[in-house]
Amino acid sequence: MIMENKSSGSRRILVVNPNTNAEITAGISKIASRILDRDCQSLVINPATGPRAIECKKDREIAEPLVIDLVRQHSDYDAYVMACFDDIGVAGARNLVNAPVIDAVEASVSVARSYGSRYAILTTVQDMVPGILTCLERLGALEECTVKAAGVGVSSAAAADMGTLARLDATMAELCADTDVAAVILGSGGLAGQAKRLSEKYSIPVIDCIEAAIKLANTRSRKPYLEYESPE
Repeated sequence: MIMENKSSGSRRILVVNPNTNAEITAGISKIASRILDRDCQSLVINPATGPRAIECKKDREIAEPLVIDLVRQHSDYDAYVMACFDDIGVAGARNLVNAPVIDAVEASVSVARSYGSRYAILTTVQDMVPGILTCLERLGALEECTVKAAGVGVSSAAAADMGTLARLDATMAELCADTDVAAVILGSGGLAGQAKRLSEKYSIPVIDCIEAAIKLANTRSRKPYLEYESPE
């Protein structure tokens, strides 16, 4: 699926959803449309084939080369977002393009750290937790946070039915019971769009990992240097 948010500007951001769930891709596109500057346009895409959700190591292994291939096919963008709470395709993409590649884990952890020394991560399924811990270890963040799965699939999280919302709320309440927790990261693309509701309900900063990554890409897509004409 391809979702394009057009603007009159010249900056372009490619957002890659590594699963094939069109509902998640559409939700990410809405976020990009809402928060990007007017002079920046986005293309939100997902692989044509592959896992409908990234919920285990096997899903990750299947999705990663598909994600990298999408970046290879769109190698002329000003910034890239890997729209998953994992480092799927990040290293490979950074080797392919001469532009910032934003990792949703890095982006959201950076935001969470600004609120305090302790934070929590709410994710979907338990099988995702080991991969998240690996990413946190790489960032030197293992001792800073608690990771808890709500026990809902990525696709169910995106559908946001009443049963799913009840599980998310119950997990959120458990995390917020720790008074040292200064913020909560929603650690899944399937949870995109839930931050405002949960933040208002539990009176704590809640960070949408996809929104954090797109906001950072919006900033990083600006050229950090001045281009000079060659002397004649």
